[in-house]
Amino acid sequence: MTDSLPAIAELNLLAVSLVGILETTKNLLLVFIGFSLVIFVHELGHFMAAKWCDVRVDKFAVGFGKALFSWRKGLGFRWGSTYDEYRKRLLARVEANRGPGPTDPSAEPSDEELSRAAREIDLGETEYCFNALPLGGYVKMLGQEDFTVDKSGELMVRHDPRAFTHKPIRQRMLIVSAGVVMNLVFAALVFAVVFMWGLPSPAAEVGMVLPGSPADKAGLMPGDVITRINGREVSDQADLKAAVVLSDPYRPVSVAFKRIDPATGAYLSQTLSIRAEVLPGDDTRKLGVSPPMTLKIGLVLEDPDLPPEEQLRKEDEIVAVNGRAVSDFYEFGALVADSWGEWLELTVKRPAGDGQGEPTPVRSRMRGRLILVPPAAGAESVLGFVPRLRFNDLDDSGAVAPNRLRRGDVVVRWGGVLAPRFSEIRKSIESNVGKVIPVTVLRGGEEQTVNLTIPSRSGGVLLADGQWNWEPGPVVIADVVAEGIEGTPTPAAQLKNLVPRGSLLTRVNDEPVSSWGELIRRFYALAGTDVKISWVYEGTPEQSGTIHVPRTLDTALGLPPASIVKSIAGRDRVEVEVNGRRDSYQVNNQFGQRAVLKDLVGKTVRVEYELLLEPGTKTAEVAIEPDMLVPWTRQFVFGEPRYMATYPKKILIQERNPLKAVKVGMWKTYYSIEQVYLMMQRMLITRSVSMDQVSGPVGIFKIGGDVAGEGLVYLLFFLAIISANLAVINFLPLPIVDGGLFVFLLIEWIKGRPVSLKVQVVTQVIGLALIVSVFVYVTFKDVTKLW
Repeated sequence: MTDSLPAIAELNLLAVSLVGILETTKNLLLVFIGFSLVIFVHELGHFMAAKWCDVRVDKFAVGFGKALFSWRKGLGFRWGSTYDEYRKRLLARVEANRGPGPTDPSAEPSDEELSRAAREIDLGETEYCFNALPLGGYVKMLGQEDFTVDKSGELMVRHDPRAFTHKPIRQRMLIVSAGVVMNLVFAALVFAVVFMWGLPSPAAEVGMVLPGSPADKAGLMPGDVITRINGREVSDQADLKAAVVLSDPYRPVSVAFKRIDPATGAYLSQTLSIRAEVLPGDDTRKLGVSPPMTLKIGLVLEDPDLPPEEQLRKEDEIVAVNGRAVSDFYEFGALVADSWGEWLELTVKRPAGDGQGEPTPVRSRMRGRLILVPPAAGAESVLGFVPRLRFNDLDDSGAVAPNRLRRGDVVVRWGGVLAPRFSEIRKSIESNVGKVIPVTVLRGGEEQTVNLTIPSRSGGVLLADGQWNWEPGPVVIADVVAEGIEGTPTPAAQLKNLVPRGSLLTRVNDEPVSSWGELIRRFYALAGTDVKISWVYEGTPEQSGTIHVPRTLDTALGLPPASIVKSIAGRDRVEVEVNGRRDSYQVNNQFGQRAVLKDLVGKTVRVEYELLLEPGTKTAEVAIEPDMLVPWTRQFVFGEPRYMATYPKKILIQERNPLKAVKVGMWKTYYSIEQVYLMMQRMLITRSVSMDQVSGPVGIFKIGGDVAGEGLVYLLFFLAIISANLAVINFLPLPIVDGGLFVFLLIEWIKGRPVSLKVQVVTQVIGLALIVSVFVYVTFKDVTKLW
């Protein structure tokens, strides 16, 4: 029996893999059908307008390349194209009509002969076909490609009253623009259907605030509900993100939001002016807020420091932390913040193995992640001591490969640099693309050397956001930073030349310390005193030195990490110049707090604060002393670990009234169009948005497949956006697309005569080359991202 277990496990794994492949195939098929529908609607607009204007349509095609199947009146459905059979029957009828006589049987039939033959055999003039590459489509009308050459060599269109080129300019403009109009109508109607159905979407609510981010500086708080960005209403996180990314990069963003008043429980409306920034590891401007989350685990990777029985699992729901029941993610986050990076005992509800029974309570563990907020000098540290870096690979596939970093690896040496800082790793990666660098890591308690090949794209995933954490313990000093906020010396500055890189900090005031969280807690308790620091380096005898740990407002009040300073002496914010730029900072931020306290030294002031685990504003009188001007306790926080994420909290965006739903659909279509134009302006003119934000067919199919996996309503919403985007792209004033043809018609209308066909053909060739170049570029970027 035991011998068969590996085989059974392999079969189970194979079954799971097959189910995943089938699910992915189904989703991609749905996206394929959806894209084909969007293209069909676009071409249907051209087709209907052409028929209404009595233009002969030879072919209505979805996609490019060879026809997979087609249909024509009188010939029915056929695999491949109906054209050859149609032409064969048409010429046979022309020959029969000529009969015996002086006419040369091999002479090219005239338009009149072809038209008469078509009427007599009653075959449809239009072939409807679906082609091999359904990434576009076209309507071939008489006159668009039916050229001959006159005696002067100039390209001319063969004369026919039903040719596109012989129709009035207004009718041709209508035909050219009809595809775009149909895409917009389709988008508005699909949006209306989606909102009548109801779209679950992450709320435009602040879930967490990234320490040191623009939102943190300005004073946004978890639980704030954002209602408007620059005066425009936002309904969910997608609206919020797009509005910020596409805002004017040279102006602050006006953020209107609602915040619960702890005293009354009612929402109070406020507005802040926040300067969005490109955050580390990103390439778009953001405020630095994450969506609100639930307590149900949606993503979790194995913690290398825990045994299997204590690991969290996907679908676990957190119900208690250290025996204290939690009701929402904010309370959970506050408990993690107050943990000082120590291990937390979690109680979770775990679904039954078969998915049928009731969830059962299970004990698990996790440790809060240390987050260091850099001062003005940009160096993250604890009073000047910098921890070592720990790699946090979010994709653990291929973890058995010998020459790669693994999740949980602590970087001991990078090339020739002992205990490197992140800036040093970045510089090494950017100057050694394609080369091999020896990296010594601490893995499973033992040092190992990895001969790491630096990937292309300046390090790729190695420099991505979320790939690096600080080592939780032991307290190994990667470096000592001498300069802190506004150029002030750090407490550890006097040890800069005494503590070598890679030294192990062993004791504080002769009491042992084993983790960075414990070290910070000891410094917090010893604030305002001189503290003895002891360390060892590579087997040398223990050495000691003394630093002065400054007091702060937090230590004076005894505030835990999960707390907020709301006002100092009646002031809740102040204008501060940091790194040459003047912004508004709230007093909970290190820069804002320092600026306010500078003017209050020697005074006793009233301070308002709030403990996140005990809602409600509290007050205290505090004497401000000179050593309180460096708010180092505002330079760290403890957050949930990178290896886990809970499901986002969603709201249902719904409008059951059909007329109101159509109105919302029209507004959403307009907003989608505006976003595309703003995106192009930000990419090409202000350069505030990276070209990496653009996806080609491969990327769109990948995104579409992911969206389809969420449900039909999400796929419809995605297709509506694609339809609106297609309308914009198709109406750009570029040759080969509808916008370019419309420009030619405008020129003809102004000049009174058409642009020469030779010029049109040349510009279309240039336009085709441009589009192909863009297509190749974005496809390469898409494939690179997927790789």
